[in-house]
Amino acid sequence: MSVAHALAMPARRARDAARSGRITLAILLLFAASQVLSGVLRWALGSVGLAALVYLPALLLWLEVARIGLGRIVSGRLSMSALWLCLALVLAMLVGLLSLPAKQVVFGTWILAPVLFGHAATGGLDLSSRGIRIVAFLAMAVAACGVIGNAYLDYPWVGANFELGGKDIAGSREWHIGEQRRLAGFARSSFDCAGQIAVFAVIVNASMRHRLLRGLVWALAIVAIDYTTSRGVLLALLAAMAVIEAPAALRRVAAAGALGVGLMLITVPPLLAWTGDYSQIARLQMKAVYGSYLDRMSAMWPGALDLLAGSPMPVLGRGLGGIGAAQTLFEPDAFNAADNMLVYQFVTLGALALPIIAVFVIGALRHAFADGDTARTRFGLYLVVIWYGSVGNIVEHPILAMTYGLLLHAAFEAIKPRPSHPRGTTP
Repeated sequence: MSVAHALAMPARRARDAARSGRITLAILLLFAASQVLSGVLRWALGSVGLAALVYLPALLLWLEVARIGLGRIVSGRLSMSALWLCLALVLAMLVGLLSLPAKQVVFGTWILAPVLFGHAATGGLDLSSRGIRIVAFLAMAVAACGVIGNAYLDYPWVGANFELGGKDIAGSREWHIGEQRRLAGFARSSFDCAGQIAVFAVIVNASMRHRLLRGLVWALAIVAIDYTTSRGVLLALLAAMAVIEAPAALRRVAAAGALGVGLMLITVPPLLAWTGDYSQIARLQMKAVYGSYLDRMSAMWPGALDLLAGSPMPVLGRGLGGIGAAQTLFEPDAFNAADNMLVYQFVTLGALALPIIAVFVIGALRHAFADGDTARTRFGLYLVVIWYGSVGNIVEHPILAMTYGLLLHAAFEAIKPRPSHPRGTTP
């Protein structure tokens, strides 16, 4: 190898890395836009016979995950966290195939694209950078204006369905709580829209210095989420907002308190549901504002445990596709939404979920007491995922799922052992 060629290699690697980063960012932005406008896109593409194109952004995520993964394998840079996740998912696929139709397992695997992309491709993403925050603000404004406008306008895509592969696929869901409509705006569902707004609002505000502008962003986000009637997301956003807005002297105390309450909410109620009978209470209180929560405790979470117990290998879960959206297409009579991040992962992965959950919690703890805009942004997102994860499975909410993957990567990085240096030397 000539000297000139050797000197040119670092520059070529830098150009390749920059080009790779631009490709990843373009796919990320395309996917985010497709989710913010998912209801509109499904209606428009379905009406012209191009419904299959709604899955193109998710396909691009899978292709990018494969490109990044193969590149790291060839270069010998595949991380232990990526290797562990790959092995866990392969094993979960095999477990699923023991008792579920192959198509159901494939669908359950397909759903994981945002999580895997978030873990593989967003590690170098600076969430506190000006460019990312501008994009997040624009996305939040579109989502918020869409749902507020939905309160006064009847959108043609709301309630529209289309057929794909012999299955009836929902475009934008139309549903109610009692007589109150759950508004989805431009998105596919009210809770997807609410989750998007919460994530984008935290990214915008966690490192913003101007207090008045922060207040306006919080106000817009809260009003819009209130229109969706997604109370779980609203509480999650309020928890993140409380920590971000806490005075510097009290921020660590606020962070510890919010994280502690969030972890309690995500763990204790399912454990109570698995060890007690709340059916009588649920029948008496079903019309109360917390009636849907009692329904989870009396029926959904005990039902999820029954699904796990009926698996050929309960210690390894029910496998990919064993709970959630995949059941609606292939196992509708046994459908269970899980509506809790930990319940969803335990039923899917069994004991394999334990190290993933443990690493995620440790990552949240590390970021709770870290300084800097990036750490503050990530911790705000940890709170959104954990608090809403107490009443939502997260994995099947695309923007929240990608956020979960990003935070899981950050958590694995946070627990890596730091290189030691001999006494008297500097790094």
